This record gives sequence, structure tokens and C-alpha cells, in this order.
Amino acid sequence: MTPDWQCAVVTLVHYLIFVLLTMHSAACISTTGVTCDLAVSKRQIFLGGVVVILTFRCSFAGDGVGAFVAFLLDVLGLVYIIGPLSVLVAFVDDNHRSLYRKLLIALLYVVWASDSGAYLVGKTLAHFHYKCYHTLAPHLSENKDYEGTIGAIVFGVVAMAAASEMLNLPGSIGTKVGCSVLAVLFGRLGDLFESLLKRAAGVKDSGSLIP
Repeated sequence: MTPDWQCAVVTLVHYLIFVLLTMHSAACISTTGVTCDLAVSKRQIFLGGVVVILTFRCSFAGDGVGAFVAFLLDVLGLVYIIGPLSVLVAFVDDNHRSLYRKLLIALLYVVWASDSGAYLVGKTLAHFHYKCYHTLAPHLSENKDYEGTIGAIVFGVVAMAAASEMLNLPGSIGTKVGCSVLAVLFGRLGDLFESLLKRAAGVKDSGSLIP
């Protein structure tokens, strides 16, 4: 499916919103720290972009239902990109920069280890000719199963324990284990959601483009 000019316009609006939000965050951090006295808030920038997209879709779409569905998908794409990235803005807070950097590093350790754990468990089970895989969502991805998820959780918890020891992270063991499990589960859900988007766009096997 080839994107049309309307998709290109919406993509440019997405890019503009992201740039404005990034500039807003940078200006606030460099001037007043946590609080910000700029005339336009981040919420106003985001909502303004949503209004622009809605107006554009309604103006050039012949079908009202189709325009509304396209608008919802546009907003979903905007939130999917800006939402997770906006979380990272908090990690540059001057008051807690050292702690936030440690937490970010620990989170990356958990994500990397969980992906590796799921892969290694899958390869190990395949080596022993394991046949009874229990897929999470076979209509979205046949490669995401409960066995791999268990391996991802185990590796993620081990990675958090190692990161906690190396970085001297605060908090109880239960809190760290719980956060690790949640991070792994959200990561698996994110993989399934990405598979859903790829299937909807007809590019489910796009990874095969790279040998």
C-alpha cells in the first residue's frame, strides 16, 4: 500500500508537533528547570496538532466514517511515537539526573536481556524438538509464545539484579522484581502491537528485507 499525499501531510504535522514539543521541553529545562513560564504549554501544542489533523481529514475526505477512522489512526500514531519518547524527557531533570540515568540504564538492561532470553529459550526448545508452543496471539505473531515470555521474565529479573548491584539502585527486592516483570510484559505487548500495525500496513515480513 503506497501512502498518498494526505498521509504525507499528516506525517509532516506529526513531525512538526514532535519538533515543537522537543523545543518546548529543551527551553523549559534550560531556563527554569522543572517549572516553565512559556506562553504555550505542551498540552496546547499537542491538542492544537490534533485539531489540525482532524480539520484536515474532515476537509478532504468524502466519507465521514472513513475520515474519523483515519483521524483516530493518525492520533494513535502520534501518541505511539511521542508518548514513550516524552517519558525520556524526565530523565534529564537536573534535580535527579544521576538516579534517572541509572534507572534508564537498568531499564535498557532489562529490555535487552529479556529479548535475548526469549530468543535463547526459543532456540533451545527448538533444538530439543519442542512442539507444544503456546502462542500469545497467533493471529498477530506466531513467534511470540508463553515459553519465550517466561524466559524473557527470568532474564529480565536477572538483568535487573545485576544492574541494581552495579549501579546501587534504591528500592526493595520485591519492587525491583515487580518493575522488571512489568517492563518485560509491556515489552511483549509492544511487540504484539507493532505486529498488529505491520499486518494492517501489509508489511508483516518487512524484517526479511535485511539478510
